[in-house]
Amino acid sequence: NTRGTWNGVLGLITVVVTIASAICMGFFFGRRTEERKKLGSKNPQTLAWVSNLLCAVWGIFSFLAISRPNNSGKYADNARPFVIAFVIGFILHSPFTFFFPVARGWVLDEDVHSGGGVRREAMYAGLLNIAYNVGFCFVSVLNLIMYNENKTCDSRVAAIYASSSCQNFIQLNYMVVLPLLKVLIALACYKFPIQGKRLELLYEVQGHTQLALKGTLAEKTVGNKGKGPAYGI
Repeated sequence: NTRGTWNGVLGLITVVVTIASAICMGFFFGRRTEERKKLGSKNPQTLAWVSNLLCAVWGIFSFLAISRPNNSGKYADNARPFVIAFVIGFILHSPFTFFFPVARGWVLDEDVHSGGGVRREAMYAGLLNIAYNVGFCFVSVLNLIMYNENKTCDSRVAAIYASSSCQNFIQLNYMVVLPLLKVLIALACYKFPIQGKRLELLYEVQGHTQLALKGTLAEKTVGNKGKGPAYGI
């Protein structure tokens, strides 16, 4: 029941859940049949924003259920509740992990078709890196607040002896900051504009511009050959 053992267990669970969720969602949302060559209603967008809202609620509930008072003076007798809370939270987050690269691909495809075939993947990669760096800066600010000169949290002190200010700061993050971020992610997924008829049009145009070898599985993913519909947004 050492900390290192449980950290290893959590790492292993993370790998297993990531692989399993990618296989399951990839099979459900990505498979094609001869009768169903377009995406239709199989869009992971709804699952992504609903699961993010559930993840926000679960984060608050699980923190209230398993957190311990700061004056307990001892570690929890059993780490399993923490592991269960982590696994459920990670599973609820996995649909967004699947949806994000899918949505990014749709954005790139639509940009190519609406921009006369000009490819701008590098520009979008740069914009995403800017967004990532902004997120890293936000986390760095939180760490700076946590481990500032006044030592809101002292890393040299065991968790069970953390100060009240440190406990309140961590509670604020788990009860307010992280759920709020999940709600914002859910809102971004919900408002993602490439959906419905717009997504159907994208698949239709892709079907007329993709090259696929006759008789291969790739041929089943495209629409009818010939001149495709005009693409304009």
